[in-house]
Amino acid sequence: MNRALKHLLQPAVSLLVLIIKAILLSHHFPTLWKHARVTSILIPGNDPALSSSYRPFILLDKIDKLFENILLARILHEVSERGQMRDEQFWFRPRHSTSLQLERLVERTTRNFGEKRPTCAGLLDEAKAFDTIWIDGLL
Repeated sequence: MNRALKHLLQPAVSLLVLIIKAILLSHHFPTLWKHARVTSILIPGNDPALSSSYRPFILLDKIDKLFENILLARILHEVSERGQMRDEQFWFRPRHSTSLQLERLVERTTRNFGEKRPTCAGLLDEAKAFDTIWIDGLL
């Protein structure tokens, strides 16, 4: 499927664009596109006998990923245009990595410390999202 999408002729690309526009306008997502293959991957160094030692890995067809990327781009564009997204928001944004957010936190904390101002930070570890972070480097 991936190779086929890369080699589509212009009439097929135009048809695909019309299909995606129709999905967005009708708010109806094709049932066939709602299916995904899920497999589990063992987290290195964890006990294979424990179910918590595995991370789900979802395999989508390329057409699903294409639609997902288009939808995300549209949402981010609309939210940004309306001024509803703060610069501090890093979730699902290009050029807004976790490393950059940590760098900003360190910079602001250091600046506030020098100015003897208090610093408060709220961090949310969503379902072991930071299990692979370099703790020594963070500290």
